[in-house]
Amino acid sequence: MSLAFMPPRLPSVLIACALLGACGKTVTAEGDGGLDGGVTFDDAFVREDGAIPPVDVPNAVDLETTAGAEVRAGDVIMLDCVILDEAGEVFSSAGRTPSYRVVPEDAAVFEDGQLIARRAGTVQVSCSIASLMLTDETPAEVTILPGAPAELLTSLDRRSIVAGESVSARCDAIDAFGNATVAEGATLALEPSGEGVSLEGLSATLTRAGLYDARCSLSGATSDAVRLEVLPGLPADLRLARVPEQPVYGLGQVIGLSALVVDAFGNRVRGAPLSFEAPVEAGGVGTGRYRFGVEGTFELAVAVDGPTEGDAPLRATATVTINGAGPAIRCDAPLDGAFVDATPGTEIVVSGTVADAAGVASVSVGGEPVPLLPEGRFEAPHTVAYGINFVDVVSVDGLGVESSETCSFLATDRWEPEDAILDDTLSLALRQDAIDDFDRSGPVDSLGDLLALLLNGSELAASLDGALTAANPLKPRSCDASVFGICVFRSRIDYRPGTARLAGPNTTELRLVPGGLQASVDLRNLSLGLATSGTISSNGTIGFSRARASVTFDVSVEAGSPSVRVRSVDSVDVSGLSTSFSGVGGFLIDLIVGIARGAIEGLVEDLLRGFVGDTFNGVLDGLLSGLDLSDLTSFALPRLDGSGTIDAGLGIRFTSADTTTERLLLGIGTRVSATPVVARPALGVPLPPPPGASLLLDPTGTSPTAAAIHVGFLTQLLFSLWRGGLLDATLGAEALGGGAAGDLEADIDGALPLVAEARDDGSLRVHVGALRVGLALPGLFDEPIELSVGAKLGTSLAVVDGDLEFGDIGIEELAFTAEGVSLDARSRELVESLLADLLEALVGTALNDALPSVPVPTVTLPPTLAGLGLPAGIELGLVDPSLTTEAPHLVLRGGFGAL
Repeated sequence: MSLAFMPPRLPSVLIACALLGACGKTVTAEGDGGLDGGVTFDDAFVREDGAIPPVDVPNAVDLETTAGAEVRAGDVIMLDCVILDEAGEVFSSAGRTPSYRVVPEDAAVFEDGQLIARRAGTVQVSCSIASLMLTDETPAEVTILPGAPAELLTSLDRRSIVAGESVSARCDAIDAFGNATVAEGATLALEPSGEGVSLEGLSATLTRAGLYDARCSLSGATSDAVRLEVLPGLPADLRLARVPEQPVYGLGQVIGLSALVVDAFGNRVRGAPLSFEAPVEAGGVGTGRYRFGVEGTFELAVAVDGPTEGDAPLRATATVTINGAGPAIRCDAPLDGAFVDATPGTEIVVSGTVADAAGVASVSVGGEPVPLLPEGRFEAPHTVAYGINFVDVVSVDGLGVESSETCSFLATDRWEPEDAILDDTLSLALRQDAIDDFDRSGPVDSLGDLLALLLNGSELAASLDGALTAANPLKPRSCDASVFGICVFRSRIDYRPGTARLAGPNTTELRLVPGGLQASVDLRNLSLGLATSGTISSNGTIGFSRARASVTFDVSVEAGSPSVRVRSVDSVDVSGLSTSFSGVGGFLIDLIVGIARGAIEGLVEDLLRGFVGDTFNGVLDGLLSGLDLSDLTSFALPRLDGSGTIDAGLGIRFTSADTTTERLLLGIGTRVSATPVVARPALGVPLPPPPGASLLLDPTGTSPTAAAIHVGFLTQLLFSLWRGGLLDATLGAEALGGGAAGDLEADIDGALPLVAEARDDGSLRVHVGALRVGLALPGLFDEPIELSVGAKLGTSLAVVDGDLEFGDIGIEELAFTAEGVSLDARSRELVESLLADLLEALVGTALNDALPSVPVPTVTLPPTLAGLGLPAGIELGLVDPSLTTEAPHLVLRGGFGAL
């Protein structure tokens, strides 16, 4: 906007100054009186149409262009064009319309009558007045500095590192007009963030292998993403598993070995060179697969060939027992403990073999008799259910002795890689009352409350003071009136630094709109101090009764984090001008009113536009981009046997943002990782069907805040804990409840992970399958017995002190087989009771200890906002939550406020 002085009216001050003897003299107004004096004159020099007649300059010989010496791209270049006579006297160009020439043309452009700086460098501006046939031949030079960073370009010193190494970034920035600028204060951000990522400024150290998107981050600027690959380090540990996992194998049965190699940080080292060792009795049927033709106990081994961490040798062994009689019943397809890719609800064929020296009289599967095929084989249809399926096989031999076997397999048609981000497992919905409830009483309970604190703090007044001070003089000294070519009135108007006041009340509202947020600001009773000098000198104030602005912001997700950007400045309006100058009136008041309406009003509008657009944008962007799950970045789950912890970590990225007039919905992806110790092969993390469907839930309701947790997140968590050895433990009587005998010992080994299933009745079901339990109970059994166990347990859900609590855990289905042992009714009842205690303790520990807090994002105000008068460090989020289930989701609803 232009600061060129254009007074709205020109009264007969010329006669007044002659009468008062003030022409060409300086008069200082002190106290009341002055030029007012109760004297009024006709506006003889104002045209009938109200326009301002040009000042009489009969000997005009030159023009002089004045402009701010230095501006930033995007700012207004404040211009003025003054007229010089032969004596060098300066006259105002009031009443005439100057035109301006800009060189180079694209360095600055006129928009709505204002010259806006665009391209960094030096620009020359010269004015001309056609009615005088004059052009300024000595243009004003303006230095245009780059504006604030609008886009960051990220580059890394390396695009691939090994786990444990560091990477450094360089952040180049350009402003909104393509000028290179400095990205001061930029930091490095990585997604997924969380566990395994340590950030400091523009450097990061990563210990978790995988692919990351790295980007420079600075409030108010967009950024590209650069792909970073973190490779596993050298092998540091080796684990071995048998496939299938059985206590005893039959003659001729194929036994496979599955090796797991990890580095020092627990990253899986795929493709590590391995060598397999087997006794001469083992017949090879492929790499790592063997078949024995003789009975006995044999050792199989695997070793890592090639470099290892610290050159330490890595070798693991597995013992297999071969019995000629073999298990009476064996499941061959699917194998016990298998991962099966099958669509729930469809039918598959299960098959196996039955063998007995006395012959086989009958076989039934799932309670239905099936024919016995050649070589003791059987087949039966099975309808696949999501999760762990149980196949009960019962056989009666030729002597009438019955035996049974329960085989378990995990089935779904939707598998997610265990080391990948699982998109949209969590969602957060903020309704209007969380965005802004329009109530400023009480504690902070909406984002609007924070903007109101900012608006009523000192930041806006300080910004206004700085902008007006930098704009001085608001009107350069020039001749404003002349008689017969002689200047009779000169003036200069300056803002008096430190006098900007916002008496208020100042209000703001933040509303949900399609695709984003709309902020409106209403300032009341703004006053500014001015100083006049020249023919008359005086200090006084001008005020505006009201200043309003409305800005719309887009809300989106950029590079894994929520982002807020200005979409449009919808309106800016300053109104209700008043003046208060002691001892000054008439023409000078008209001058002040004119400069207020022309220059100061425009400055206030520009500042308000920038404050709401830029400062509010920075605050909202900082708040939403600060949403995280910091309480869950890393956590340690005590092992079931108390031998240590399973150290796990959570990585997250925001995957989507959708805003309507009803709510802002954010989707969040998760990755859970634990140092793997279980080497069994798996298809991935099992999810309920249908394949490809979004896991995101848009929670309904009217509560200010709602969060949804897809049950897939719990299954992802349980899978990672299984891989980390959760189901590999030796438990004593204390872990199995008070009713267990003191000398009881249970050695457990789970071939399948636990699977969670949400139900609409507010409960959760947990699947357990292919769990091998070695049960030692002296006095009941002479030797430990081997059990194959499958079960489904139900549990209630509640939120207690911010934690998910799983209670009332109970057995809903239980099936087990005792290998080679016949149990009487009393022994079976006792074993069932012990297994129920074991499973309830196992599931309770896995669920209650695995989540240290509810996985709902919270926002912590960054320290940078403390300088704006906001309560830095305050943590905001969902408060007083209630919990329901909407299968396959857990849904929490509550208020929004400080945690």
